Amino acid sequence: MIAFVAIGILAGTLSFAVALSLGASFWFALLLYSLIGAASVLGAALVFVFRGKRTERDSDGWQDVSFPADAGPSVPEPDLPAAYLTQRGMRILAVDDDPIILGLIPRIAAEIGCADTTISSSGAQALSFLEQSSRPFDCLLLDINMPGMDGIELCGRIRRIPAYRDTPIIMLTAMQDFDFLDRAFRAGASDYITKPFDVIAFGTCLRNVQDKILLTQVDTVVADSDGGIGDAGWDVPTPGSIAGVASLIEHAALQNYLVRLSGVALSRAYVMAVEVHHSAGSADAPVALAPVVVALDTLFTKQPCVMSYIGEGRFILVSSGVNLPDPAGLERAIEDQLHGQAGYGDAIPDSGVTVYVGPAVRPGRDRTHRAQTAIENALFASGHPPVASKGVARG
Repeated sequence: MIAFVAIGILAGTLSFAVALSLGASFWFALLLYSLIGAASVLGAALVFVFRGKRTERDSDGWQDVSFPADAGPSVPEPDLPAAYLTQRGMRILAVDDDPIILGLIPRIAAEIGCADTTISSSGAQALSFLEQSSRPFDCLLLDINMPGMDGIELCGRIRRIPAYRDTPIIMLTAMQDFDFLDRAFRAGASDYITKPFDVIAFGTCLRNVQDKILLTQVDTVVADSDGGIGDAGWDVPTPGSIAGVASLIEHAALQNYLVRLSGVALSRAYVMAVEVHHSAGSADAPVALAPVVVALDTLFTKQPCVMSYIGEGRFILVSSGVNLPDPAGLERAIEDQLHGQAGYGDAIPDSGVTVYVGPAVRPGRDRTHRAQTAIENALFASGHPPVASKGVARG
């Protein structure tokens, strides 16, 4: 609706200026402004409705989404092969208390080939859909600001469901405060889009998510055929696997976190590499990295951080501060935390294992390549090249 009004104002202003330049009276130009502006708004609305009807008619498998808020999920479908994504697109669940947004998302999804979209108006209803669905959703879109259970709480609860630990979760919100951004990613969000969103950009985001899902499926098949691509010598914790620690997130989510930073939050953000080294190259038993994650999380309680594992005992950490931290002091603090950490015993022994913290670097303002460049700079600053196998070079 805002876009239609903007079109009308623009068209009316142009007609007003042209009429005055041709010598017309002020009142005639004002009348022309009103008539052409109103006609432009009406015309844009008719075009939108026509395109929506055409999508509804022509999109294979698209269903009317104007069902009541308390309606149950669609009829369960049998398990389908992975090739389903290439045939009908992702299966999407959109959760928002705004009926306009719920009506718009399925149409945008259908335009990019995702014909299977379920909508929900509350967190409780969304959880019911997830529990009752016979086939998991491929992508979740969650509004943050909802009555009752907000999107951040819903995201955290979804991440505790085994089938949705790695599912892309895109947060939708009109709030751009850094606190919401930080809380959303620490709850398990994969990405973050502000409203009102650009329709084309939103469609591109969904298409990129679908491409990443397909790429992940291909990588999984390759790993299975090769007997599994492991990280030899390291016992690696997964996001959400350490009780009370929300700072460990997926690497793709950390990259999106860096991309979404802006304003003061961006000016104070810094990126650093944290590496665990073993003198023997590999231990008889895999070296547990969970204590390092807990130590870092404990040290950054006053200034929260997010971190991701990128392979070969390496972590990328993002936090913020007016002054950059002292790497040597942080190394000593980590060692103190590890040696006195209750509950982990000698998971990382005093001898043979050391933790190295590279110098912190500030991310640039170029949003397009910010994440990739900042992470590579942090790794090079630490004296070690990026680990391309974990997707750092891909961005």
